Amino acid sequence: MVKIAYVDSSVLVKHYLESEIDSFQASRHITSYKVYASVIIQVEVLSALARKFQLKEILKEEVKEIKDIFILDCQRIGFIEVSDDVIKEAQRLVFSYSIKTLDALHLSSAILLRRIIEASFPLITADKKMIVVAESEGFEVIGVGIQ
Repeated sequence: MVKIAYVDSSVLVKHYLESEIDSFQASRHITSYKVYASVIIQVEVLSALARKFQLKEILKEEVKEIKDIFILDCQRIGFIEVSDDVIKEAQRLVFSYSIKTLDALHLSSAILLRRIIEASFPLITADKKMIVVAESEGFEVIGVGIQ
């Protein structure tokens, strides 16, 4: 049986940027599962790359290489679309937990996936606030780089 997990962009950025602290841990977890994520990661990860380049933390060649690998990897990710159900759940989450918009979209996508497949799975994140909120919503959470 295939093990699945939901991942957010905080973990994917660590996975693709070897210079990030806990990159190895992120990669180890991601490669152990069939990964699901919100479709918004397709912009979030590239935005993080662009930001790292603008801050001169990575070279132009690295951006191109990582971008190409990420786009190829996206073919293997199960994407959750931003549907009306995801939006409604995200609205509930922002009022219940005072979390940021994109975090609410990620968590609501994971909640919707859990409803659809009627099974539990871990949510992998490197975001401390997301860990607390996801656990409150009944998820097993794998925290990357969280002490």
